Amino acid sequence: MPAEYDCLACGRCCFAGENYVEIYPEELVKLGPVNVATFVVQPARPVGERRKGETEATLFMRMSGGHCAALDPAPGRFACTIYEKRPILCEVFEPGSPACLRARATLPALDSLAAG
Repeated sequence: MPAEYDCLACGRCCFAGENYVEIYPEELVKLGPVNVATFVVQPARPVGERRKGETEATLFMRMSGGHCAALDPAPGRFACTIYEKRPILCEVFEPGSPACLRARATLPALDSLAAG
């Protein structure tokens, strides 16, 4: 991976609002009971603000301080605490992809992200 796409130095893909990373039912086993209890939540958005298809049964990663609760943000290093068991949506998020570049372009500087 080119240095300009060093995920540990960036972490911006982990910063967003509620109902950001959806968890599929088959992922619950992979995450394990401790991670499910710690990080998985039901929709936080009111019914009228949910995306099409979201119901009370839809599960998401919990967000904390504007980022995924599984992220350990520190200045210059943004590590996922459940990296080996991370959700499929996180696994397929490609460094340098259009979504990556959007996150890098629209979120504030690293020092303000880690401080938040």
